[in-house]
Amino acid sequence: MKSSFFLVPFLLLLAIVPGFAQKKGFDPGAKIKVDLLKKDFHILHSAIGLGHPAWGQYHSLDSMEIWFRQTGAQIQEDMTELAFRQLLDPLIAKMGCGHTRMQNSKAFVKYQRNKDKAELKRRYPPVKAFWVADKLYVGKVTSSDSNQIIIGTEILAIDGRNASEIIQTLSKRITSDGYNQTYRRRAFNVNFDAYYRFYYGEQDQYEMKLRTPSGDTSLLQIQANQATLKERRALINRDKANRLKKGTTVLQKKGYQLQTLPDHPKLALMDIRGFRQRRGKGFYKKAFKYLNQKNIDTLVLDLRDNGGGAVKDAGRLLSYFLHQPNQLIASKNRKKSTYEKYLGQKFLYNFVVPILVPFNFKNQKTETEVIHSARLKPRKKNHFDGELYVLVNGRTFSASVLVAAYLAEEKRATFIGQETGGGQSGTNAFLMPKLELPNTGMRMVFPLYTIQHQISAENIGRGLMPDHELTYTLEDLLENRDLELEKFLEIQRQKSNR
Repeated sequence: MKSSFFLVPFLLLLAIVPGFAQKKGFDPGAKIKVDLLKKDFHILHSAIGLGHPAWGQYHSLDSMEIWFRQTGAQIQEDMTELAFRQLLDPLIAKMGCGHTRMQNSKAFVKYQRNKDKAELKRRYPPVKAFWVADKLYVGKVTSSDSNQIIIGTEILAIDGRNASEIIQTLSKRITSDGYNQTYRRRAFNVNFDAYYRFYYGEQDQYEMKLRTPSGDTSLLQIQANQATLKERRALINRDKANRLKKGTTVLQKKGYQLQTLPDHPKLALMDIRGFRQRRGKGFYKKAFKYLNQKNIDTLVLDLRDNGGGAVKDAGRLLSYFLHQPNQLIASKNRKKSTYEKYLGQKFLYNFVVPILVPFNFKNQKTETEVIHSARLKPRKKNHFDGELYVLVNGRTFSASVLVAAYLAEEKRATFIGQETGGGQSGTNAFLMPKLELPNTGMRMVFPLYTIQHQISAENIGRGLMPDHELTYTLEDLLENRDLELEKFLEIQRQKSNR
């Protein structure tokens, strides 16, 4: 009797509350009503116009308004979340802020995460592709049908989409600072299969139209590359580890490595993949002590594919190289706006950050701005005064460009590689909450501050241009050559022969 006494109210509650007994899961194919899409687009437009530091930074306000109106006019019917994002991504990328990007809703992310936890296989195109000049080539075959495709073959079309369309569609959705293009190309070549899967969907087979160097064309049906997220990450980490096998490792911490090169006893290579708030401190202390003890007089700092990270850690690295003190300034509009109610992590950014920031920055408020400034002070102990070479590429971004920019200002280093993806004069970042659209749940990473490098280079919307600019050919990419390190060693040989 007691069990039925408690059961009856419980059953009544289930009947009264719709969906209580069985909560529907997220359906990626479900369409969102057009009026809700329009409301969220209006909020996004207003928020960017009122509070985003890139609004009008690289393009005229009139141009940006036209782009937004043109995109908004395309919202004429119900759309899935993915279709809505595919509409927004190119618009956001046009702004010229590499730190700004759209993200799927929490529900969408949870849905995908649950599939990955269940180790369900994702289906990717059967190749890694290289974008060279205006053409697309097979860089690596990842499908079990590998015997059908020759490495280096030109890709004319995939699933009826010609190569030029694929390049344009995927690349224009990749954000970078200012007018930079090297970030897009590098990101495309590294993540082509993931980009293609996300924007065009996944399937069991892919139709590929190929052309061999001799001019013969073929149309093939190739099985998809099927891999769990865990398997894909393992492959990416293996590729990263292979790139680090250049010399003898003398010191290593996750993302940080110091190596010596064979036959070069007075030379060392420092590879940094990203700046972490505390991780670099101990590494730098040991690394620069080693350089001092071993009388290393030439150091190669590898910042290729370093996407940035903690500004404090980047400043800590600079302290071992700079000869003159300098400062870094980050500023944002002080005026409150209605869009701020859509920003996530309000407690963190409104209460915790204002308490912690003064420990690392000097704060100042004007009538219109909040300004944080930090000193970049040379370190005396184990300061490196030898020759410095810095390797950069299109994915050298954010805090890693900060390091490069200040070294260039002091003429402290020789740079080898490609134009950096991050702007030389500064970027928009520092604090980056997420703007969450209330009707679709979609989010946008929303940098609050403009970071201004205190250097003489003007903001022309470009990254740092290396002293020795290198361009990879298809053959270089297929042979996995390291042109930057090769160029450095060539410079050393020329010096020794003088």
